[in-house]
Amino acid sequence: MSETSEVAGAVAAAVAGARHVVHGLGAMPGIGVWDAYAMHVDSLFARWGVSGTAESVRESVYLDVCPPALRSGGERIWGDTLDLRPTAVPEGGAPASVDDLPYRDTILVRPGSPGDGDAILAGLRGLPVNVVMHAEPGRYAAQPGHVLISPSLPIASVLPRCRAVVSPGGPGIALGALAYGLPQLVLSQETGTGGGPEDGAVTHAGAALTATALGTAAVERAVRQCVPRLLEDPTFAASAAWVQVEIAAMSTPDAVVRALTAEGVPALR
Repeated sequence: MSETSEVAGAVAAAVAGARHVVHGLGAMPGIGVWDAYAMHVDSLFARWGVSGTAESVRESVYLDVCPPALRSGGERIWGDTLDLRPTAVPEGGAPASVDDLPYRDTILVRPGSPGDGDAILAGLRGLPVNVVMHAEPGRYAAQPGHVLISPSLPIASVLPRCRAVVSPGGPGIALGALAYGLPQLVLSQETGTGGGPEDGAVTHAGAALTATALGTAAVERAVRQCVPRLLEDPTFAASAAWVQVEIAAMSTPDAVVRALTAEGVPALR
C-alpha cells in the first residue's frame, strides 16, 4: 500500500510480488497532474527492471477517504475505488482543562505559524467562546481563562466538544472536523481555495468559509468576520452535518481490509 503522492509504491509492490493498493490522503488529485506522475512511475519501473507501467498503476484499487459531497466531477485517475471512512481514534477523554473552560461553545484552532496564532486569538477576542489551540504555549503571552494552548491535545477527543474549527486547511483537519459535523474557517496562505482540493470542496459544499489571509492583519480580520458567521448561520452546521452522515456511511477500515484480503466478502458496511 502506498499513499497517493508516493510514486515508488507500485514499483516496490512489483519487486516484492505484492498487490498494490493506493491510499488516498484527501480529495483524489485531478487528472491534470497525471502526466507528471506517470513520467516518474515509468522511469522507476524501467530503472528496477520490473514489468509494469504508469497505466497499470491506474488499475490499482484506490482507497477513497473523501466523502461523496467533496469529490470533483470529470475523469478520475483511479476508477477501481473502495470508500474508506476517515477515522481518528479518540485517545481517551479530553483533558480536564478542556472541560473546565467557562463557555458553552468551543473553537478549535490549529495555526499555521505562531504569528497566525496571535492573529487568530486577536480575532476571537471578545467572542463568548472557549478557544483550544494546538500549539506550543511558550510562544504566546499569558492568556485569559477561556483560552487553552497545548502542544499535545488529543484532537479526536477534543473535536466532539467543539462548534467550529479554524486552521490553514489540509485533508487531516478538514475531514476530521467534518467527521464530527463541524463547520470550519480555512485560512488560505495563497490565492485560491485553501490548503488542498478538499478545502475548496468543503467551502463549495457549504460547510466552510475560506479566506485568503496573507499577513497577521488579514488573518485577524478574516477570523473576526467569519467565525461569528459560522456560529450564527445554521446553514454551515447543517451542511457539515450532511457530510458527517456521508462519512458515517463509508466503509470501516476493518471492512476494507476484509474486502482486500478475502473472496466473497459481504457487502461493505
